[in-house]
Amino acid sequence: MFNLEAIWIEVCAFSQRLPVGCVYRPLDRSDFFDKFRSVMGKKWLTKKNVVIAGDLNADQLSPNCNSSKLKRICQAFNFRNLITRPTRIAESSSTRLDLI
Repeated sequence: MFNLEAIWIEVCAFSQRLPVGCVYRPLDRSDFFDKFRSVMGKKWLTKKNVVIAGDLNADQLSPNCNSSKLKRICQAFNFRNLITRPTRIAESSSTRLDLI
């Protein structure tokens, strides 16, 4: 088991507490999504509103395996990605890896 590369803060405003996490998925971590789902499940038990930002290395513009895994996790916890445009643009390709 590995530790999730993440940092969490709790933002307090108007007597509300909002967990905000910044998460990174290394390319070589095939078990990342299982760990991420577990962490999100624990957060979801105590807070229904959670903000996650970071580079999850799961291109949301591509129908690959990692992208599908991340989409299923987001659907399970009713998350919505606020980033709708590519975050990395090259001459011959574009990807959406950096998400909020």
